Amino acid sequence: EVGEDSVEDESEAGGALHLLNSVAKIENNYFYRVELGAHAFKSDLTCSGNLFYSCSRRYSGFQRSSSSLPYSAILIRGPGKVQILENVIRRCDIGISISEKSNPALRTNVLDGIFFCGMLVDSRSKPIIAENTVIGGDPVSQVPSGVGVIFLTESAGVVGKNSFQDFLVSPILVFTHCHPLLKGNRFINVNIAEKRQAEIEQ
Repeated sequence: EVGEDSVEDESEAGGALHLLNSVAKIENNYFYRVELGAHAFKSDLTCSGNLFYSCSRRYSGFQRSSSSLPYSAILIRGPGKVQILENVIRRCDIGISISEKSNPALRTNVLDGIFFCGMLVDSRSKPIIAENTVIGGDPVSQVPSGVGVIFLTESAGVVGKNSFQDFLVSPILVFTHCHPLLKGNRFINVNIAEKRQAEIEQ
């Protein structure tokens, strides 16, 4: 259990916190300008009340990583009992990445101004995504905003009672062979920019 610490990028690049076959609670922390805020692999995790800010290549200045992939505030991989609750995630490349058949519960989080994707669901994962607030970004900003939720590679799960606000692209993208249940979501100020939408779908 970790409490009320600030994790910054001082001299090292990389993730702030990695869990492997572990049981942990991450509560009331501040993750700022790190490549990866919290990474859980085959672990039981409760992650609640944290602030993840600027986990993005745009801000980090890290040069050591050879990967060109976007940074994630939270990465969940593999089986395990995982709850992601009441966190605030702002100005990150990817808010929460879910892969390798993981089935976490994501509830009452706020994801604001995410550059690529608020929640990325991949590799046959089946999360419960409920009662979250996902804000695409300031419509007059020159900084591009991303998608709310993307489902890839035979992933599924439930997306219910979430609020999606201020998007210039489709807030939810479901690709071939994915079968999530979408129910009772609210969409506010969604104005699709066709060129931007086509770029994302490619």
